[in-house]
This record gives sequence, structure tokens and C-alpha cells, in this order.
Amino acid sequence: MTLPRRRFLKQSVGATGALAAVAKGTSPLIAQSTGGRAEGPLIVTSHSNETGRNAVEAGWDLLSGGASALDAVERGANIIEEDPNDRSVGLGGLPNMFGVVQ
Repeated sequence: MTLPRRRFLKQSVGATGALAAVAKGTSPLIAQSTGGRAEGPLIVTSHSNETGRNAVEAGWDLLSGGASALDAVERGANIIEEDPNDRSVGLGGLPNMFGVVQ
């Protein structure tokens, strides 16, 4: 069974409430620079490399331009998936136990 990305993201955001919180405010990197405290919009990523920063910035650009949090999360995921040097998912990802790169 496959799970469409939008449905997965909607369910994940609803279940965890941690992917993006939308409000007026500050830079998406504020939590890193203030020891975990942020006011306003927040984008969380597990990637601390350049690709992760690019994903956060692209998501931030969408959020600050009025796009939905779901669109911002999806764009950030696309950037990481398209990076051939990222081994976690997408183009450069390592295969799962069935030999399929997801």
C-alpha cells in the first residue's frame, strides 16, 4: 500500500504538531540560536547540513509569502529528496530492506 505524500504529511502534522507552527514573528533558525526557544513561525528539521538549511529557507520563504504550512513542509522535503549527496531519502537515498530507494 502506498500513502500519498499530502495525506502522510497531513496525518503527521496532525499527530505530532511539531513540523511547522505558523504565527507572526522571527527567523526559522531562531530556535537553534536561542537554545530551543522560538517565537512565531517554526520549521523543524533533522538535517543540520547545507541541504537542511536550504530546505528550511525554502519552507520559510513559502510561509512568509502566505503559503500553507503543508506546502512549506512539502517543498522542504523535496529539496532534501533531490539532493544526490543526502543518503537518507530520495535521489541519493540508500535502499530499504526490499532494495527500493524511497
